[in-house]
Amino acid sequence: MEQLEVDLDRALPRFRRDLELIEIAPDGDGNPMWALYDAVRTKFYRLTWSEATLHKHLRDGITVRELMDTLQRDTTLRVTPLEVHRYFQQAENANLLEVWRSSQELSKELHQKRLQKYKKALLYYLFIRIPILSPDRFLERTLPYVRPLGSTWALRLYALITVLGVTLLFRRFDEFWNTFTFFFSPTGFVAYALTLTGVKFVHEFSHAYVAKNFGVRVPTMGVAFIVFWPLLYTDVTDSWKLKKRSQRFAISFAGVAAELVIAGLASLGWALVKPGVMQSVFFLIASLTWVMTLLLNLNPAMRFDGYYLLSDLWGIDNLQSRAFRVARWRLRKALLGLDLLPPMPGLRSKRIWGMVVYSVYTWIYRLFLYTTIALVIYFKFTKSIGILLFLVEIAVFIVLPVVSEVKKTYSLRGYIKMNRRFATSLTVVSLFFLWVALPWPHMVNMTGVVTSKHKQIIVSPMGGELQAVAVKQGDEVAPEQLIVKVRSTDLEYRERLAEIDRELALVEARFAYADDSKRTVVPAKIAELQAKSLSLEATQALHELGEIRAKVGGTIVGWDSSLKPGSYVHRHQILGEIADENLLEVVAFLPESQLDFFEAGAQGYFSVSGSTDYWSVTVITASQVKMNQLTHPQVASIYGGNIPVQKNSNTGNLDMVESLYFLKLELSDSQRPLPRLGASGTVHLRGPWRSWLSDGLRFVHSLIWQESGI
Repeated sequence: MEQLEVDLDRALPRFRRDLELIEIAPDGDGNPMWALYDAVRTKFYRLTWSEATLHKHLRDGITVRELMDTLQRDTTLRVTPLEVHRYFQQAENANLLEVWRSSQELSKELHQKRLQKYKKALLYYLFIRIPILSPDRFLERTLPYVRPLGSTWALRLYALITVLGVTLLFRRFDEFWNTFTFFFSPTGFVAYALTLTGVKFVHEFSHAYVAKNFGVRVPTMGVAFIVFWPLLYTDVTDSWKLKKRSQRFAISFAGVAAELVIAGLASLGWALVKPGVMQSVFFLIASLTWVMTLLLNLNPAMRFDGYYLLSDLWGIDNLQSRAFRVARWRLRKALLGLDLLPPMPGLRSKRIWGMVVYSVYTWIYRLFLYTTIALVIYFKFTKSIGILLFLVEIAVFIVLPVVSEVKKTYSLRGYIKMNRRFATSLTVVSLFFLWVALPWPHMVNMTGVVTSKHKQIIVSPMGGELQAVAVKQGDEVAPEQLIVKVRSTDLEYRERLAEIDRELALVEARFAYADDSKRTVVPAKIAELQAKSLSLEATQALHELGEIRAKVGGTIVGWDSSLKPGSYVHRHQILGEIADENLLEVVAFLPESQLDFFEAGAQGYFSVSGSTDYWSVTVITASQVKMNQLTHPQVASIYGGNIPVQKNSNTGNLDMVESLYFLKLELSDSQRPLPRLGASGTVHLRGPWRSWLSDGLRFVHSLIWQESGI
C-alpha cells in the first residue's frame, strides 16, 4: 500500500469545544472504551484506549511531532504520523473539528446535504418517528412504587409462573393453536390491535423504568411508523454513558422480559379459566405476546430489542453501521485483494465473520420484508403505489449500495493492484456479464400432450339429463354413430309452449276467417300462424341437437367414466374426445411471453413423462388466440399436471388460470413407433438467440406497462 506523506511540523486542527469525552462500558473483550459526545447532534463516537489517550494529550497549536513526543514521554502509547492523520481525517468527516472551509467546500457540502435530504424524503415511508411524551420527571416520581416489581423475589415468581403457564399450554397446544382461526376476522383484528397497544405500553415503560433505575435520562417516548405500521418507542440513547455493559443489557432486555412475563401469566390464565370471555382475553394476550417477542422483538435485523441485545452481547456500539463497514472491508479484501486497515481495530477473525454474517442477514431480511409489504399493497390496495414502493426498495437495497460501493472502490483505485483475487473476480464478473448480456441459443421447455390430427371434442350442446350413453373409454366409433342422447326438460317445456302458441294462432285464424266482420284481420292472423309454426320448428330442431353423433371415426379417449343414463350434464360441458390413433401430433402449451419466438419450422424433441423415449418434432402452427379451457385433464394442475387450472363449478370444465397458447407439432421420426395417444410429457424447442438481460428488461417493461394502467 502506498504511504501518505505527513507534515510533522504542521499544527493540528482543534476539536470543537462543545464535545465531551466520557468513559463508557468496556468492549466485548474487556478493553476500556471512551466516547466523544456531540451534544448538538446528540451523537456519540466510540474511541479505543489509544484514541482516547491521543485525544487527552491534544492542545491548541500542537504539531504532529510534538504530539508524538508527548505521547512517548508521558504514556506507553506509540503512534505513527499516518495514524494521527487518519484519526483527524475521521474526525473531520464526522464534523468534529473547528476547521476553515473554502466557499467551494461549503458549496459542495451544501449540495451533499441537499442530496441527503432527497434521500431521506425517498426513504421517509420506511421509518418515521414522532415524539409524544417527555416522561423523565414522571418516571423519577413513580420509580419508588415500581421498583419492587423488579426485585429478586418478584423475578423468581415471574419465572415460576411463566414456566408453569408454558407447561400447561403445551399440554393443550392443539386446542390453543386451533383458536387462532376464530380470531381471523375484522373483529379479531381489532381485538389484536387493542391488545398489542396495551402490551407495548408495558413493554416501553419497562425500558424506561429500568433505564431510570440506573440514572439514565429518558427524554422522549412516542410512536414510530415502519412502512406506515405504528410501534411505540422509548428514547434511552443516554444509556451509552453507563460504564457497566450489564446495565445496558438489562435496559435492552427489560421490554422482552416484561412481554415474557405477560405471556406466561396469560398462558397460565388461559389454561386455568373456563371457556368464555376471560379465556378469550387471555388467549389474545398470550398468542400476540409470544409471537411478537419471538419473531419481532428478538430479531436483530431490525432496530428493536434484539438488535441492542446483540450489540451489548458483542460489546459493539452502533453495531449495524460498523458491521456493514466491516462487511464491505472484508468484501474488498476477498474480491479485490485490497490489504486495507480494518475499520475497527482489534477485531478477531471469529467476530469479523459474525459481523459479515449479520450484515448479509440484515440486508436480505430487510429486502424481503419491504418487498413483501410492497407486494401486499400491490395486490390488496393500490397497484400503482405498490409498483412505486417496489421500485424504491430495489433502488434502496440494491442500486444505491452497489453505486456507493463502486464510487468508494473507484476512490481507492490507487491501491488496487493486479493480484490473484482481483484477476479471479474480474474474470468471474466478466464471464457473468457476457453470459447475461450476450445472446445465446435457448431451449424452451413446455408441457405437451400427444393428440390426434383428426379428432372431435364431444361437447354437450345443452344442459340436461342423459337418456342414453352409447360408448365408453377406448371404444372404436364410426362417423354418424350415436354417442350420447341428452334430454332437456327446459327445451321440452319451450317446445310444448311453442306448440300451444301455434294451436292458439291456428284457432284465431279459423275464427277470423269464419266471421265476416273480421275478414280484414285474416292476413295478420295467417302471418302470426306462420311465425308460430317457424318458432315451433326451430325449437324442435334444437331438441334434435340432444343426439350427439360422431363426426369422425376413431377411438373414444378422455371419457368421463361417471357418465351414465340419468346423469345431469351442463351446457358446453366436455364429455370426452374422439381421436384417430393412427394420425398423431403433439400439442404444446406456450406462455404468452414466448409466443413471438416460435414460428412454423422450429425444431425440437418431445419426451414422455416417466420414460426415456423421445421423438423429434417440428412446429406446424402457433395459435394466436389464448386458450380459455383445457381439454386434456392429464396435464391439469388439479390432477397432478403442470398447467394451472380451476374447475368451473357450473360447467365442470377446466378453466385456464394463466395466458397460454398452443403449438401444433408434427412427429418427425417416421421410423419409430408412435407414442401412446394421450401421453403427456415435455416439449423441448430450440428458441432464437437472445440474452437473459433483454428478456428481463422486456419482462419488467411489460409488467410495469400492464399493471400500472398506463
